[in-house]
This record gives sequence, C-alpha cells and structure tokens, in this order.
Amino acid sequence: RIERCPEGYFWNAWHCRCEPKVAPKPCKRHSLYKRLEQFGASVDVGACKGQCHWKGAPAVCRALTFEEQTVGTAYGKEVVVRAIDQCGCSDCRVKPRYRMVKIDERTVKKVNVGYCGGGCGPDAWPEGQEDVQSYWTSTCAVAATRTIVFGAVRIQVVAQCDCFPVRPQCARVPHHVQHWGPDGTVQVVDIGRCLGRCGSGHRCLAKTEERLVCADDDITTGVACTAATGAERCPAGHTCQDDPGDKCVPGNADGVDCPGFCVPKCDRFKVIVDC
Repeated sequence: RIERCPEGYFWNAWHCRCEPKVAPKPCKRHSLYKRLEQFGASVDVGACKGQCHWKGAPAVCRALTFEEQTVGTAYGKEVVVRAIDQCGCSDCRVKPRYRMVKIDERTVKKVNVGYCGGGCGPDAWPEGQEDVQSYWTSTCAVAATRTIVFGAVRIQVVAQCDCFPVRPQCARVPHHVQHWGPDGTVQVVDIGRCLGRCGSGHRCLAKTEERLVCADDDITTGVACTAATGAERCPAGHTCQDDPGDKCVPGNADGVDCPGFCVPKCDRFKVIVDC
C-alpha cells in the first residue's frame, strides 16, 4: 500500500516506508594517510565512504581498483604501498548455497554453506592505462567464515564477503622498448607482454609472431638506384634492392650493373600479438 508521507519525506516503494528527502552522499574516494613508522614516511592509501542505492539491491561503498605507489623514505630507501584508486557501489555479498551434510547414520541435514557473488572491479585492463604494472582491480571473495557444529560434525560456512585486489583477466598489454633503428635513430617498439590472471591450473601465455620494423613506413622511396650508385642515391636508413621484375642478374660475368630501387632497412622483432 502507498501512504501519504509528511512534508520533506518520500514513499520508498521498495522498502514500503517513508524516507527523508536527503541528497545522498555519493560513494567516492577520500584521502586517508597512513604513517609508515618503520620507514619514516606517510602515504595516502585512501578510504571509501558514501551511500549506495543500486538497482534496489543491497550495495556497499567499496574499493574497486587499486594502484601501487612507490614512496621515498627518510632513510633513502623506497617502499611499494598498495593504495585505493577508485571507489564504487558493489553488491558483493554472501549468497545461499545448500549442501546435504551427513550428521550420523540416521541424520542428514541441509546446510546453507554460502558463497561469495556479486560485482567488484572491472575484469579487463583499462584503456589508456600508462602503467599497467601498478594497476589492480578487485574480485568478490571470502572475507570471513564461521563454524557450525552438529554433534561431532563441524561445518565451515561463509560469513562475510568483500572485494579483494587481483590482477584483471589475462590479456596483452603494451610494453615498449627502445631500439636503435636502421637509420641510426632511436625507435620505440611495442613488443607487448602478457599480464593478468587465469583460472585454476592455467597460465597466461603469449602468442608471438615476427614483424619487421623499418626505417620508413613506405616500402619504396621511389628513388631509382643501381648497385654502383646505391650508397649515393639512397637516403639514410635505406638500401638499394634489385628489381626482381627485370631480367638483369647483378654480379654476372659481364659485370652488368642492374637497376633497382631504394627500400628501407628493416629489423626483425618477435612481438606478442595475443595472450
């Protein structure tokens, strides 16, 4: 039934009650500094505070993603601290799961042992993340258990769930290396790497292939050359290649200098294309 609420209140049909018209405080990250006494330093590890009203289901303001920060200490050393990156509303909670448990020769009981279900952080690596090594998402997992006793039988059941830091699912992430290119300049090549978690008994493995990294994106420069003049006619980082379409054979007995065209010098790289 719908009741008339007093001024300043509204009818919450989900909970069947009048509630005050108060603007909810959104779930967000707040600064929380932790003192590292043994290192003589402080770091903002963060805290999640706020209200959650999510699809009419119970939800809690939790840390969803984390990042690792390298903090310089008063003793000249560095320490890595995991801090909260983003907060959000999560429906991670204990859900029912029933098991038939044999108590004695004549008694079998149906016991709710529970399991953890619900959403936490994203499973995929974020687009545009510059330092994936420091990025952690979260997953819904067991935070506490309790023991139920039936005579001589002790049964452990799930009592509490929470979002815990984990790597996202196994995927290829960018990994750039510097390389002296064929034209004598420094080139940056994305060879990639595999990072993330897999299911039980599996590993995050790479699928690789060889690719050419050239001094120029163009296959040819359009500059004609010959074996004798190639060094003079071709720009830096290019070499003179014989034209396979003609019948001229370079270095034959007649000493004919065959025409060709300038092509960029290339290096072979083994890169990761998928994980």
